[in-house]
Formats: sequence, structure tokens, C-alpha cells
Amino acid sequence: MPIRSTSRDLAKFIFGAVVFAAPLAIVLTCAAMFAERELRHSANGAKVARFEHFFEISDSVEAITLGNSHNLAINFDVLGISGYHLWSGAEDIFETAQKLEAVLDSAPRLKWVFVPVSFHFFRDNASKPEIRMQHYMVHGTPALPGDRGIWLDSWMSLFSKMDWLGWLGGKKLVRGWGSAGNFSASGQQLTERRFSVLPDQTLRAEAIEVSSKHKEVVQSSWRVNQRLDEQCLGALAELVDATSSRGIVLVLYTPPYFDAYTETMQAEQQGIARIMDSVARHSATLYLDFHDHPSISPEAAYFQDPDHLNQPGSALFSSILKEKLPTHEP
Repeated sequence: MPIRSTSRDLAKFIFGAVVFAAPLAIVLTCAAMFAERELRHSANGAKVARFEHFFEISDSVEAITLGNSHNLAINFDVLGISGYHLWSGAEDIFETAQKLEAVLDSAPRLKWVFVPVSFHFFRDNASKPEIRMQHYMVHGTPALPGDRGIWLDSWMSLFSKMDWLGWLGGKKLVRGWGSAGNFSASGQQLTERRFSVLPDQTLRAEAIEVSSKHKEVVQSSWRVNQRLDEQCLGALAELVDATSSRGIVLVLYTPPYFDAYTETMQAEQQGIARIMDSVARHSATLYLDFHDHPSISPEAAYFQDPDHLNQPGSALFSSILKEKLPTHEP
């Protein structure tokens, strides 16, 4: 008798759990569908806000920046080029290749494409798996071959980080095709830090924190996909082919970093240097490495943070970069 009672109680418990779980599963599924719709909507809003202006003036654009925020180093006025910034914060090379394809036919005078090569360039899978998941949702891009564990992890991450009130208020949660913030007429991001100078000691303390974060980017991306190096090289080959076939100069460059940041990223820097030297030799691609430039890297006055130049820093760097660019017409 006690055994029957226990069995009935267990059956009731299981039935109750199923009854509770089913509506919850439906709610979560609907929420996931809503999440995808909102991600697409937010990204499209960012895309329109930034790209609309580019397409209005694209006939006159001679240069663009693609890739991540290290393009804050580029000052088109100093370079003397009619350019426009299309980079997005934390943009990986797969997004870069996709953007280039989207804008090439709209820029008949395009001569230069600037793409920064960060120390984590070949191990950056849109920074984190959950952001990569958003990239899949927003752009409809298939998962990279070799991606493992990304769907479940990222799906759960979406729910853990949802800001429902923000969504209801129309807040943009993804960077999509353009970072949030104010932009100059040439599409460059404007923030208060762009025009500020941090004390040397503060910048050195930040360098340790930032380099640790970037090392984790490399490690987490590698854990998700151990074929990432070859896939990044494949996407880079697409960039090279797309630009060279149109007579466009692809400028791959590593901008100056604050010396305390570089000192903690030596292994990553050396790895990038080996890969890029090989790429440059085999594809005639222009690669310029300024990561420890003696006129900029030791000077805190030129940085808004350890791996981004401020306004004076970008002006000085662009004057140095200008001297290294080919003088011939692409």
C-alpha cells in the first residue's frame, strides 16, 4: 500500500511538472521569436541610421574603414582622403567581409579600404558566443563550420541578459551594422573620451584589465571553434580578392597601442606578426604594423584608453600613416 501511494505521488509530481513546464516552454519559445525580431529590428535601425548617410554620399567616397573600433586611429581629414567610417565595435572579420560586399557596388570611386589587425584578429569570433549568436540572427548568416555549443549557450544567454523594459522603450540592444552613439559627418564615433587625456598611471592600470579581457576573447573564441584561424584566413582572402579585383588598395594595419598594453600582449602580437608577414608575402597585401610606434606608444596623452587613440593621437598617427601609403593611384 505505501508503495502504491508513493507511485501515485510520483506520477502526480511528474504530471504537475509537465503541466508547469509546457506553458513555460511555450512562453520561452515565443520570447525567443520576439528576441530575434527585436534583434533584427534594432540592427536594421542602426543600419539605416549609419548607412543611409553613406549611401547618400557614396558616389564621392574614396575610402572606408571596416572592422573594429581600432579604426578610431584613422583621421581622413589628415590623410587628405574623402572617406567614411563603417566600422562597428567588436566587429569580427566575417562581418567585415559581409559589409564590404554590401557596399562595393555603391561606391564607384572607392580606392582604399582600411581594416585594423588587432592582436586577437584571427581568434575573434565576434567577441563572445552570445554576440556571435546575435550576428547569426541579425544577418541570417549560417553558423561557422566547427562552431560547438554556441546555440544552446547563446540562447540561454539571451534570456539571462534580457532588458524587457529597455525593449519596450525601444532601446537598441545590438550593435548591428553600427555602434550606438554620436557620429561625425564622416561616420566616425564621437565620445567625450575622444577629447580627454587620462593620467599615465590610470592608463597603465586599465591596460592590465583590457589585455586580460582580450586574452579571454581569444581563449573563449578558440573554445567555441578550433577551426577559427583557418576560417578567419578564408574571410581575409575574400577581402583581398574583392578589393584587388576592383583595383582597390586594402590597407591592413595595426595601430599604435599604449606600451603597457603591448607589453602584456607580446605572445599575441608575435603570432599576428608571423601570420600577417606570410599573408603579405603571398597576396601582395599591404600590411603596416605600428603597434609600438616610438612617437606614440609611450605617450598617455595620445590615448583615450590602452588600445584606442584619442583625437590628437589619431591626427598624429594618420600623418605618419599617410607617409607609408602608396603614392600611385590604385
